[in-house]
Amino acid sequence: MKFDEYEALVKHLFAALVEQIDGLPADAVGYGRRNRHTGASGFKHQIDVSIRTVAELHLIECKYWKRQVTPGALLCLAARAHDIRVANPGCAVKSALATTKGQSAGVNKLAEFFKVTLQRVGSPEEFALKYRDQIHLSVPAESVYVIDTVKADLVPAIQDRPIGET
Repeated sequence: MKFDEYEALVKHLFAALVEQIDGLPADAVGYGRRNRHTGASGFKHQIDVSIRTVAELHLIECKYWKRQVTPGALLCLAARAHDIRVANPGCAVKSALATTKGQSAGVNKLAEFFKVTLQRVGSPEEFALKYRDQIHLSVPAESVYVIDTVKADLVPAIQDRPIGET
């Protein structure tokens, strides 16, 4: 895939995210070559797509490769996310890797350890539908509660469990 085609795919993902997430303003989403976030190291990291809410910064890398994502690609994203996280105290910096081909051996283990969300998708719209529940627009993630209908208690939402799921 040529760079211009890849850039068009990223723009398509941007549009899908804005369309799929109620209340997400277009200016909360950055994408493309000029979308850069400075880490604690002082390095300006180019991120394919990023979403900033009141308390979160989501870093999304799109891998539209002919082969599976390698451990090296995941480690690169994990290092970028760490550097940006250190530079943004008080902000929950989350990372995701979207791929059309899946991942090679060992990538799932690394993603779990570094808390990188992996999404194998066929289109930008599919990614937006799968990922949108992980974005909290106006409140810090730790302030979001779900109601446990069995115990009728308020319990903090777990990141891996979408709001409303019991």
